Formats: sequence, structure tokens, C-alpha cells
Amino acid sequence: MKTNQHIYPSWLQLLGLFGIYLLGAAVASIIAIAILVATGIDMDTAATHPLVILLTIGLGTGFTTWFAVRKSGGVSQLNWKKGTSVGIVVLAMLAIWSLTFVSSSLLMSFVPNAEAMVAELAALFQPSVGTVIAAVILAPILEEVLFRGVILKGLLQKYGHWKAILISAVVFGIIHFHPLQAINAMVIGIVLGFVYWRTRSLMAVIILHFINNSFAFLLGTTTDLSEQNTRELIGNDVLFALALIGSLLLGIFLLRTIKRMTPEAENDADSPDEELEHQQIEKAIA
Repeated sequence: MKTNQHIYPSWLQLLGLFGIYLLGAAVASIIAIAILVATGIDMDTAATHPLVILLTIGLGTGFTTWFAVRKSGGVSQLNWKKGTSVGIVVLAMLAIWSLTFVSSSLLMSFVPNAEAMVAELAALFQPSVGTVIAAVILAPILEEVLFRGVILKGLLQKYGHWKAILISAVVFGIIHFHPLQAINAMVIGIVLGFVYWRTRSLMAVIILHFINNSFAFLLGTTTDLSEQNTRELIGNDVLFALALIGSLLLGIFLLRTIKRMTPEAENDADSPDEELEHQQIEKAIA
């Protein structure tokens, strides 16, 4: 049984991964912009070109994920083989939409210049083949392997499940950088972390991430999200508050339902303390 000191990642290693991610993203962005400028595209246009997103995720996130997987014991240590039911995926997706409705509505209603920030974010994800490959295909795979398959798996072996889920979700939000996107990413990270904790299925969270990013991409390319202020659309603060409370309660109910649908036998205790406790119980019974 591994002790906490030997479980990857430690706090220092987690900080190191963040640094590697920042460095990788910066180098990938510089390479992409240099290529674009060399072909005659001006700097302002190059900065928001789909190639920047593609290389940042493909090379930056890709290298960080490869490094983390290698340090944690290799691909064989990832929970690739475990699947999950369609019902859990559906419930988890509804939970993501319910809870991000709450976070998005609050951000759009109370963050100054939120509409301009959303428009700025939308400009980074122009409809193109490169953006689809980066945001819809590469990001779900690479980010889930990194944040759930390596980071959360390690944290679950050292801490209680909620502490582990929250730490991984906060880090997941921070690496999205943009303030509005970061908050929603944290919320999504909590749900994805919860599903991973209950199912230990890497494929389940990749599928959920894929569905969410696909939906977000379609919505972002067909709708002016900067004009979607729920509070203004409802037009009544009491009804707005009730809608938020209802969505929050629905999200919690869906997570509790997922927990009931995943038997304890499918959620082996990972942390050394929990394993020791189970061993003591088994000895007492014997």
C-alpha cells in the first residue's frame, strides 16, 4: 500500500504541473502566432486564430498530460476499461446544465462588463475545423486524463472524496484563465469529479466533457451569448431567484441520484486511511 508521500501528485508536483501547463500553453501560442504572422496575417488577427487554440490544447495540454501520466505510472494505471451506464451519463449531463445555469446566470447578472467578457471569449472560439478538433475532441480526452485520470485519482488516495473533488475542480477552473469560463469550469469539474469518484470510469467523464463542449460550441456559434442575461429575460427578481434555487436543488438531486445508482462495491476506497479501516472491519468480522 502506498503512503501519502509516494502518491502522485503531491502539492509540489501539482504546482509543477501547473507551471508545465503554463509554459506549454505559452510556447504553443508563440509557435502558432509566429506561423500565422509568417504567412502574412497581422498580429491582432493571429492572436484569436483557431490555430492558436489548436496548438495550445494539442501541444500545451498534450505535453502536460503526457508528463503527468508518465510520472503517475503510465497509461496502464488509468481506468480506461471501466464503463458506465447511459442513465448515469444522462443524469450527470443534466446536473452539469442545471448547475452551470446557476453559475452562468449569476455571473451574467452581477459581474461588471460580463457581456463584453463573453463576447471576448466567443471571439477566441471561431467556428472552424481547428476549433472543433481542439475544443470538442482533444480537450475532453486530454483534460479528463490529466484532471480526473491522474490528479483526482491521486487526490482520492490521500483525502476525503469532497476535498479531492474540490481541489481538482479548482485547478481545472484556474487553467481556463478567463474569469467567466473559469467559474463555470469549476462547477463542471465538480460534477465530473463526482462522477469519476462514483464510477472510477475515465470513459464516462470523457463522454460527458465531449457532450458539454459540443453543446457549448454549437450554442456559441449559433447564438449571441453576450445577450443571454437570464435575469433580464425573466424580468422579475423573485422569479429569477426561484429559478436559480430550483436549478441548484435539481442539480443536487441529480448528483444524489447518481450516488444511489452506483453501489458502494463499485467505489473502492482509495485512501490509505479508508483501506486500513476496511481491513480492520474485515478482521473484526472474521
